Formats: sequence, structure tokens, C-alpha cells
Amino acid sequence: AVVSTQSTGTDPRIRELRYQSWKVLEGFCEEGKIGLIGLSNYTAAHLTEVLSYCKIKPSVLQNEFHPRFRESEVRKLCNEHDITFMGYSPFGQGDLLAHDVIVRIADKHSIPPSRVLVAWCLKQGVVCIPRTSRSDRVLENFKDVASVVLDEEDLRDIDSMNDQHKYCWDPQNVS
Repeated sequence: AVVSTQSTGTDPRIRELRYQSWKVLEGFCEEGKIGLIGLSNYTAAHLTEVLSYCKIKPSVLQNEFHPRFRESEVRKLCNEHDITFMGYSPFGQGDLLAHDVIVRIADKHSIPPSRVLVAWCLKQGVVCIPRTSRSDRVLENFKDVASVVLDEEDLRDIDSMNDQHKYCWDPQNVS
């Protein structure tokens, strides 16, 4: 069973609903119905809130992550609490595959832009989950990605892309 702990808007009940949902999930863990609990689209404030009352720590937090949106504060909090940070939309809903910086680096290394972005995510210590409906693209995205070496210039150029642009919805507005 999936229990949503998010909503849209600033409903004053959101914190209580988040708390109640978490306690239900912990109960499922304690009963052996589920093994681990993960979160999605939580801000640093949301995660700090859950950490203040949880008996069972979240195992993973899945948020939007790509060169234009880094989630530095949330990733730091995850690292401090041994929570795996998983990034979705690493290609910026496809937009970053044609970004000048990414294309130039891909050409330099003779690899597809998708592999540059996956390699960059891994270099950041982020598990990434690119979305595709084609199995050949899954293979292309990850083929030999461990052998991709992004040099300091590549990393600096990718770092310059960080403008906090989100392609997906913004959980910041959910109190």
C-alpha cells in the first residue's frame, strides 16, 4: 500500500497527516509487512520534521536532481543521517540532453549526452533514475558509465549550469 504524505497547497493539516502517515508506515515495518520506508519530494524542512519523530529512519529520499537543480541542503542532510538520495529527472525532462554544455562534453568524450548526465550524477554520489520507455535507451544511458571520466573542466562547466531551475513540481509550497 502506498500512503501519500504530500498534498498541494498549504493546508494546515499537512504536518499532522505527514506524521500520521509516517506512523502507519512504521507500523507496517514493525509488523513485517514492508521492509524499508522511502520518501519522495521532501524538502530539508520536511525531512528534518520526519527525523524529529521517526523511530525508523527513511532509507531513501527521491527528489528531482540534475545540473540545474542540485538539492545541496537535502543531500547534505541525507548524508548526515545515512539516507540514500536518489535523483529523478536527471535529464531535465529531456531538455538537458540538448544543452550546449552537455552536448560539448559529450562530443569531447565521444559519448551520448545521457551518459554525461548519468556520469555526473554518480560523480555527485547520487543514484539516478532516468526515465525512458525504451529498453535500448536504458542500456545507452548506463553503458560503460563507470569508465566515463569527467575532468575538472567538465565538472566546472556543468557546475556553472546550476540555476535552481525545476522541471517538476515544487514541494517547497507544502508546509
